[in-house]
Amino acid sequence: EDAARKALLLLQAQIKELERYKIAPKGESLKALKAACFTLGYSKDQLVDKATRKLDWSKMRKVFGGDFFDKLQSFDAVAVRKVHKYQTVEHIESLLEGITPEAMNAKSVAVGAVVAWNQSVLTVRKAAVEKRAREKEAAEAEAAAAAEAAAAEAAAA
Repeated sequence: EDAARKALLLLQAQIKELERYKIAPKGESLKALKAACFTLGYSKDQLVDKATRKLDWSKMRKVFGGDFFDKLQSFDAVAVRKVHKYQTVEHIESLLEGITPEAMNAKSVAVGAVVAWNQSVLTVRKAAVEKRAREKEAAEAEAAAAAEAAAAEAAAA
């Protein structure tokens, strides 16, 4: 994750340049940028036109000149967060399906770096969610065993 973050910081100027694009990137590039925005916690309202319910580039491009890099630098992939359905690991993975940093680099090095960062963050987030689930299961099993032991002790008394 840190290597991907450092690569992005080196490309900070190029990514900020996205704000100046009058015409939206096409296809996979736009999907990749949308996925990164959702990962960082941007809402659909910040990216989507309410009337058409489609990505609105005039809204979305402002993100890249705003606090995008602050969010990127301070992003904690392990932290517990409340997310909308479109911000879940599963949904973001589906947006990025078939998109590789190498393919994006051929179109835009900045977008390629964003994809690499997003993929590494998703890997860490997934592992953290799975770890929390295992810990919760273990705690529940421990509590059930303790309750059983207490019940057995009370029955014996």
